[in-house]
Amino acid sequence: MAQLTTFVFTDLVGSVALKGRMPGGDAAARDAAYVERVLQPHRALIEAGLAAAEGRVVSTAGDGHFLVFPDTARATRWAIDVVRAHHETPINAGEDAPTAEVRIGMHAGAPQPDPHDPDNFVGRAVDYASRLADHAQGGQILVSRTTAALIEDGVLDGVWLHAHGTCELRGIGSAELYEVLYTGRSPTPPRRSPDEEFNDQPPREWSVLPRTMGLTEYAAQSGSASTRRRSPSDSATAVRQRRIGNYELLELIGAGGMGNVYKARHAQFDRPRAVKIIRPDLVEAGGDSVVRRFYQEVRATGALEHPNLVVAIDSSSPDDYEHYLVMEYVDGVSVDRLLDAEGPLPVADACEIARQAALGLEHLHEQGLVHRDVKPSNLM
Repeated sequence: MAQLTTFVFTDLVGSVALKGRMPGGDAAARDAAYVERVLQPHRALIEAGLAAAEGRVVSTAGDGHFLVFPDTARATRWAIDVVRAHHETPINAGEDAPTAEVRIGMHAGAPQPDPHDPDNFVGRAVDYASRLADHAQGGQILVSRTTAALIEDGVLDGVWLHAHGTCELRGIGSAELYEVLYTGRSPTPPRRSPDEEFNDQPPREWSVLPRTMGLTEYAAQSGSASTRRRSPSDSATAVRQRRIGNYELLELIGAGGMGNVYKARHAQFDRPRAVKIIRPDLVEAGGDSVVRRFYQEVRATGALEHPNLVVAIDSSSPDDYEHYLVMEYVDGVSVDRLLDAEGPLPVADACEIARQAALGLEHLHEQGLVHRDVKPSNLM
């Protein structure tokens, strides 16, 4: 008989409401605030104690996480610690924002490796754990009958189980639901139908982590657009992306709320270019709305041509895994770096920079566009 693996899915309850309460003048700013205020602290709580429990994050989709553990008892202790941590040290999402609560589903089954990605798992056992998480309430840990039996065999001090009867799990069928209880936790009726808030949303796209990469490291790498959003079977590519489309990435030259900008080289023509890559974590947090706004920016930028504006040359398409905009590369120094190196500029030089920037902005306004991010680091 194959050794059982414990599959675990976690999710944040009410994440849509949380995103809507984030500060920011537009949806992109609110998505960025959600990542900083909610998603990053949540991921820190997920990763705390994970190594001691010998677990690892297999993949992530926004605030959802798929994990595996070799031992059910350790997975259970870890899950309890995560729920307690969210309760005892609640994530400060902002004034009047709802409390971020985590829900967890667990199922122990035979591991079935993904034939297309050695770092991932697929199959009914994985789906079982995912469906359990769908039916869990905030602060609730739901497990299958098999997992409940393993927890009982583990004789965990201060941990017991409550049977909630049977429930119809999508793609699984009728299944018995058990809730993991511990000191201070009383049974809560599970959801009888999965979340309705996502019924009109497309399915989540899960980003698989390389087996050797932890969640914090992955989040940092994905923030710099150096991982693929799906099935990174090539670990070298997943850890540090060197090429996107026809462009070889050379060095990071700028960063903003929407993404990072790299100096790049066209692989065939050997021409220098600047490539702006949208942050994968923002795509995961905001879904299609983030992608849609990015391509609105792409279309607007592509229609511009002015000597005081950087010209757009190429881009990805909305169906691609990575989303990027290729622009002409300006070989120079940004004004913020110039000020750091030289100090205050002569009045004539400062006025000339302001004059040329104003000409570029005038052209933008004539096209009915607003820049929204005029600052020294965006002036060359």
